[in-house]
Amino acid sequence: MHERVVSKRVENGVPNARKGTVVCRRVAAAFSRALWTARGCKPAFLWDVNEPTDRAVADCLRLCSTTGDVRALRLGRDVLLCNVPETLRRLADAQLKFVDVSARLRSPRVLAMPPPGVADMLSLLKRRLAEAASWPAFRDAAFVDVVPADGDWNLCTAFGVLLGYPVVYWFDGGPDAANCLAMEELNVVRVRGAGRTPTEWDDVYSFSFPLTLGVELKPHVDSWWEQLRARGFELTRVDEVKCYPVVAL
Repeated sequence: MHERVVSKRVENGVPNARKGTVVCRRVAAAFSRALWTARGCKPAFLWDVNEPTDRAVADCLRLCSTTGDVRALRLGRDVLLCNVPETLRRLADAQLKFVDVSARLRSPRVLAMPPPGVADMLSLLKRRLAEAASWPAFRDAAFVDVVPADGDWNLCTAFGVLLGYPVVYWFDGGPDAANCLAMEELNVVRVRGAGRTPTEWDDVYSFSFPLTLGVELKPHVDSWWEQLRARGFELTRVDEVKCYPVVAL
């Protein structure tokens, strides 16, 4: 079925929401963005609209998982729709760049090795997704639950990896720890694709990297972009330099 027709069906059938309401439109827009994951353009989509109930997530899986590759991964209270083969490929990417933005630093720095605990995190994610790949796409339990083996993960880093960013931030401390990105010039990269209508665009990727590290990181990001374009997706990239008094990760 044509994706725009399916998207309209989602908007007309969102549970507990009247047609045309803000919630209804937001879920339909989220479905449109989730389709980029179903197509394999990005590894995962972070569910960021209404409460990710079993029913809502299962409905979205049925409508966008035309290949049977998409599963719903739950990390604590957060849910991501993951294209399992694409996510496993991403987790095996040795070219991923990690940037330490811990508050104790005067400026961000590129790490030569994965940060503490990240290797174990990636290993557990690979194992759980490999298990999920063997399960039926539509089963009674909509979610694949992932529980960290050794306490809390840095979810900023976990999401950066799973969402397919070529540059991923890491910082030490708990989930509410500060970082050193305040008033730091950032190269913000947005990759967009055609949305539900000819006049709408979806933000497929949106990430940043410190401008001061551009000599090392920009060629890496450019290479990632060329590889993405070479796969035949119709996308456009916009780069902007931004500076914020506070950066929440």
